[in-house]
Amino acid sequence: MGNISEHVKREREARGVTLEELAKGTFISVAVLKDIESGAFDKYKGDELYLKMYLRKIAKYLGLEERELDAEFEALTQEIQLEEIGQGKKSKRIIEENKKNATISGKVSDTFKDLKNVKPKKTISNKRVYEDRYLMRYFKYVLVGLVCVAIIFVVWYSIVASKSPSDGTDFNDNKTPTVEGNNDKGVQNTDDNNDKKDEKDDENDKKDDEKTDNAVEVTKNGSLDYNFKLKPGQETFKFKVEFVARSWCRLNVNGAEYEGFKSGIYNDANKSNSLDATPETIELEFNAGEFQNLELTFGYFMGHRFYINDTLLEVDPSEYSGGTKTLKITQVK
Repeated sequence: MGNISEHVKREREARGVTLEELAKGTFISVAVLKDIESGAFDKYKGDELYLKMYLRKIAKYLGLEERELDAEFEALTQEIQLEEIGQGKKSKRIIEENKKNATISGKVSDTFKDLKNVKPKKTISNKRVYEDRYLMRYFKYVLVGLVCVAIIFVVWYSIVASKSPSDGTDFNDNKTPTVEGNNDKGVQNTDDNNDKKDEKDDENDKKDDEKTDNAVEVTKNGSLDYNFKLKPGQETFKFKVEFVARSWCRLNVNGAEYEGFKSGIYNDANKSNSLDATPETIELEFNAGEFQNLELTFGYFMGHRFYINDTLLEVDPSEYSGGTKTLKITQVK
């Protein structure tokens, strides 16, 4: 490879030609000439035709045989090609070896992956066996307990059955008086209840008799105007007023203000005059022989109720109109 380079340099120096002169005479740059003389032909790979043309110019300028330089250049080219072929084979061999190594390493890696993915075999658990043994042991304990209970029951029953008949007779005899005593008590309670019932009936009969004796006949003459008649033999009668609404009131008996009734406001607690309020009750007793009539004047007539011997005087709802009104009651003999 260095023969052609040394040959060109030796011939140039032998003729005393400088690189600048050679470059000027061949129109080749000094840099290219230096590469040719130094054997740096690798820079011109693929441009072998240009190098061959440069060598011919140099040979012509220096008076050398062009064929000789051509032969040397051809030899140089073949040598380079052989080196490249050798390097190519070497590179190919290295590549193939690398591929083989890569394949081997891949297989090894896959093997390790397969080993990692392999799941360990599940061990057979003896839990069920242990549970069965535990249940069997528990069943044995239960069975032993039942046997013990049965033995105790048999012993107890034997003791009870071995008692003499006389004990049982005494036991029954002791129970008999208690039963008889309870029956007597029940009979006694029934008698007491009957007596109480008879007393209540007597009281109710007395009340009915009193109501019959105090019965009164009431006649309505007009708005808030009533006549009443007592049964013969009644010496007194009762007059009762239930003040529902809040109202001022005054009572006149036989034409004069009655001293036994205080004129003023009644049911003062019912400020709203509610008809559902608790009424204030006033009850007066009069001598039937002396009584002629009464007039009860209201400042606000609403919801009030009136009784003679517990007989209610009927008031028409239309009469409860509020305002000032007077109730008149006259005894008819």
